[in-house]
Amino acid sequence: GSDKAKLTNISNWGTLNLGNDGSYFYGCSNLTISATDTLDISGTTNWTEAFREATSLTAVPGITSWDFSSATTMNSMFNLSSSFSQDLSALGISNVTNISYMLQSTAVDHDYSSWDIGNITDATNFLNGVTLSTENYNKLLNGWAAQAPSIQSNVVFHGGSAQYDISSGGVDGTAARAILTDTYNWTITDGGEADLFLTCSGGVESCTAGSLPNCTGGDKVHTFTTLGSDSLVC
Repeated sequence: GSDKAKLTNISNWGTLNLGNDGSYFYGCSNLTISATDTLDISGTTNWTEAFREATSLTAVPGITSWDFSSATTMNSMFNLSSSFSQDLSALGISNVTNISYMLQSTAVDHDYSSWDIGNITDATNFLNGVTLSTENYNKLLNGWAAQAPSIQSNVVFHGGSAQYDISSGGVDGTAARAILTDTYNWTITDGGEADLFLTCSGGVESCTAGSLPNCTGGDKVHTFTTLGSDSLVC
């Protein structure tokens, strides 16, 4: 335990090969990484708890360019690494089956729509303790649902406390989420559907939730509690 806290920085990966036991830097609470060379991950399929509870770690430079084609599990990879905020949108996970707890209680509000989730069977508590913006969550749902029919059925997925709606980010998260839950029987936990707000400064605006035409800069706010058309009297 105390020896893990003594590891404060990796400035060069050198000839290090991780092996395949998992938990490589688990509990290294003072660890930061400044190395810019590429870590040898040949033969490493298991990324379970690789950086778990590395609470000082904010990023792993270059990790999105590493070849993760052999990786099959990333369970708890950054779990409880509370300072970790790196954009992992380009991370290669195409052969990974398990991302449960992977980003739990981190600070990673990014767009994961481009992840290849065709082999994912377990995403339990994936983003538990994380709040993606509605825009980023909509994009995730839309990007993942668009991978049909190459989606596994009966996946348990946790989207943290993020909310979805029909328009943020220019995509319909509500419809995309329904594809995952209704067509592929996913069990999804998240922050639910977001209310849509309109504001206007005068007159009467008749608007459709999600389109927000001519409803700006006013002193009154209308909350849509159901989808569809509604009117706002200012």
